[in-house]
Amino acid sequence: MSSTEGIPTPQNDPIFVIGASGRLPLRTISALEMRHTEIQGHLHKWRALLGDRLHTATKGQLPHPSRRVKGEYDARMAATSATAARALGHRHARRLTESLTEFPRLHVSRMTKRHARQAERDILEWQCTLLDGRPSGLALIHTSRGVLWYRLTAEGPDVEPLAPDSAVWQALPASPAEVELLLTPAKLAAYAAYQHGCYPHRRCRPAWLPPELPWADRYITLDITA
Repeated sequence: MSSTEGIPTPQNDPIFVIGASGRLPLRTISALEMRHTEIQGHLHKWRALLGDRLHTATKGQLPHPSRRVKGEYDARMAATSATAARALGHRHARRLTESLTEFPRLHVSRMTKRHARQAERDILEWQCTLLDGRPSGLALIHTSRGVLWYRLTAEGPDVEPLAPDSAVWQALPASPAEVELLLTPAKLAAYAAYQHGCYPHRRCRPAWLPPELPWADRYITLDITA
């Protein structure tokens, strides 16, 4: 792994927003790849799909999409009951999942259960392979230590995440609350792909899951191994 100091990222560097399906024996990992100049466009689209009901100006972590689908909710959901929260979660999940069909650069992989820090390193190593000849990039990942940014290079990811006072932070067109909104579709992509694999037949699928997920069939091409 490299250990270079963080410097402002060029606007053409790829940014990989990483999501996991949850704490499962076999987890699905997704990465939404976007450019610096595309971030605000994606945020605008996702806010519109969610009807601004998540109140993303509020600081703090948004619950994993799997929790909202199950009706586990907090004040941001503005739901009056568990039933209403579950219905709202289903509607949001389906809208976002369907929108991912149009996302231009979505990567999905599988990973067997392992220690959290080892999983984090393996995921970041996978992201470096997605650079595909490009010299560097950034990865955004939600870990047991919180939401972290890592610099990626062809030689490997940096040993440590970017410091809070890194100049890279100032170069990113997203506030901490907006970063949470970026992570939500990435986590949902992983969770939806996992559910798609568990329930391949239409009549058995969860109500919120679209009957077909062509992007999941197309992109699940790699198993991350230790």
